[in-house]
Amino acid sequence: MATSMADSTKSATANVTIMPGVVVIVAPASTSVATAATQQLTASVVGTSNTAVTWTVQGAGCNATACGTIDSTGLYTAPSAVPSPADVTITATSSADPTKTGSASVSIYSSSATNVIDGLTIPTSHPRLFWNAAKLAKAQQWWTGNSYTPNYTNPNPFDPYDTLLACMMANNQAWCNAQINWAVNMSETSCYQSVGCDSMRVSGEAVMLTYDWLYAQMTPTQRTTIINNWNTWQNYLDTSNSWGNTTMPSSNYFAGAFRTDFGFGVATFGDNPNAANFINYALNNRWAAILNYVSPNGAAPLGGKGYGMPAQEGSQYGRYSLTSYAVTHATSALLGRDLWQESTASKAGVLQTIYNTLPTPTVSRGLYDGWTWSDDEDWVAGAGLYGGGGMQSRTFGDFMMASAQEFASTAIGKVARQWINTVKPTIAPMWMAIDPGGSPQLFSTLPLDYYASGPQFAYWRNNWNPNASALFLQMGQTFGVGHNHFDVGNFQWFRGGSYLIRETPSYGTTVAGYNSSGTMDGNSGYAHNIPLIGGLPEAVGCTDNNAVVRRMESQSTYAYIDADISGTYTNNVCAGNHPERENPYAQHVEREFVFVRDIEVLLILDRLQADTASRSKTFMSHCETNPSAIDASHYVCVDGTQQARYSVLLPPTPALTVVNEAANGATCAASECQYRLEINDNSPIGAQSYFLVAIQGTSGSGTTLQPTVQDNGTSWTIAIDANHSVTLNKGMTSAGGSVTINGVTKNLRADVQPMTIGDNGPLWQ
Repeated sequence: MATSMADSTKSATANVTIMPGVVVIVAPASTSVATAATQQLTASVVGTSNTAVTWTVQGAGCNATACGTIDSTGLYTAPSAVPSPADVTITATSSADPTKTGSASVSIYSSSATNVIDGLTIPTSHPRLFWNAAKLAKAQQWWTGNSYTPNYTNPNPFDPYDTLLACMMANNQAWCNAQINWAVNMSETSCYQSVGCDSMRVSGEAVMLTYDWLYAQMTPTQRTTIINNWNTWQNYLDTSNSWGNTTMPSSNYFAGAFRTDFGFGVATFGDNPNAANFINYALNNRWAAILNYVSPNGAAPLGGKGYGMPAQEGSQYGRYSLTSYAVTHATSALLGRDLWQESTASKAGVLQTIYNTLPTPTVSRGLYDGWTWSDDEDWVAGAGLYGGGGMQSRTFGDFMMASAQEFASTAIGKVARQWINTVKPTIAPMWMAIDPGGSPQLFSTLPLDYYASGPQFAYWRNNWNPNASALFLQMGQTFGVGHNHFDVGNFQWFRGGSYLIRETPSYGTTVAGYNSSGTMDGNSGYAHNIPLIGGLPEAVGCTDNNAVVRRMESQSTYAYIDADISGTYTNNVCAGNHPERENPYAQHVEREFVFVRDIEVLLILDRLQADTASRSKTFMSHCETNPSAIDASHYVCVDGTQQARYSVLLPPTPALTVVNEAANGATCAASECQYRLEINDNSPIGAQSYFLVAIQGTSGSGTTLQPTVQDNGTSWTIAIDANHSVTLNKGMTSAGGSVTINGVTKNLRADVQPMTIGDNGPLWQ
């Protein structure tokens, strides 16, 4: 309204409509696109009901299509050559108000260009993970004679890998679309913040391979969905979840997160602004933790704890860790930083797999078994396990095939190939497709013994023949893991296709308790072959100290080890608020083993000190079948054609109790449960006392030895037969002693004989 200043009674009015300002916003505001590649842009228009826009492209160094093209939906296609300068501006102009625009800056780079980060040279083209041109050509040749129809609905953990290969080789759109939809539609929203998200651990790498291998077949929206989802999920694992992070370098969750970090970063590099963060965390945090873990000179508390055995979470979960490194390491070698060669970890993984494999298939189970330790819920499935049971599992097969290809010119790679030829594990088609073949090397070129100094695990044999005696001794604890048992001092023995002595594998199952009273968890000492004091094993949950291996040596005629395991029986320091979890009676526990190879006799001396003279002490072992007692000091365990013959030399009057571990409603499976030998000191002879047991491994038709012991005052001499004897000194701490074989006497080593790992395998110093 306007009013006259001369005559205020005079005025006029006009109606004015206020129009909101039109605003156009383009997303992403800036991005990089490879030559001839596409990028989806979106325009948001506010301030009008007409949200239509027109798109244009211009650049200082290009004209028309040389700047690229963009369609009406905002899908930009970069030019085939990089303009100079390489930046172009994409503008969205409002149809409602052509004076209003929004823009995005796009940098064009060559599809053959590379980017360097943390020593990796990452090509801008795809695929980047696992493949190069030579491998693709080799795989295509393999496919012509080995094609298959994948289970492309991906119901099982290995299926995505097999579908991916088949899609790439056959270019079958139905298979490819199914694989892409599986990866895009995966949701970890309800899982990623949990302590351990199994689906992320299992499937993360396959999602990243899908992004990379099928990049050209995915829409920009599909790629963006994967990036946005996994940026949230994987970042949480790296920054907010301590489980499976850098303090647990031997956890299968750690290994799964490492390969996802690595694969996600490499696959999305150039598309994902967070890609570098994931590569950095994979290599500068997780991989750095591995390097420290496996280095004898690593920093406390985990430095060196993985030497000789980087995958020590157990016979089930350890193999998950091994296979998690296969694709990442193979990729790193192609990208210029060969992680295989940066430590002894992979070489140790090959060697430990070989030594952990039993000499011949287990007769009763029909497969190549491996020694069990820690949680294992798969052993009971045997040959029926998905992906292959025992050592024939695809997890071992993939890792060993990858290692055979990487280390092809060294003994490590050649014995890996010999293992593949011998065990015949399941192996993924993707590894078979690129395998150039190679020469194997006989196991007999390796030492008979292997020692993983990190967890203090010893592997002994008397030869490399299929009928060999093989022994496994756990003289320490595992570290950096999420699964463990409380069984330091445990020993197992396999001969001629049968278990002479094994533990009872378990994960959450129970066995009958001491003296067949109640039940106990299978992770406790009762399911294993360790000493008891006062009917109790070592502490559970945590222990104040690890065992200390004080003496050890590997000789051509015998193997020897001594360990003070006293610290594993108490928890006053680590969990003093849980006295019910420790053994209050154990003052000193030291365990000593001598294995005489040619006659296959194992001597075990336990040096035990209890709190009182009347406290009982027990030597435990296990039999597949109900053992036979020949007399109070001699027992026989039979498994098929094989026998373990026990001679209890000390104490003088032992008392045997046989416990059926399936009793009292125990939940161990029928094929897991065993008969437990509890050999007790019938009349405790003092707070300090000893168990001295000789065990002979033999076939049913073999000659039975009759070991005897002579008390020399300060020592004992054990006469095994006319040509073999061992002298061990008395006392709670092992010292001195000797072994006499065929008239030749050798003093037992006073310290620990070092063993190192190199390209030629284990080297005893």
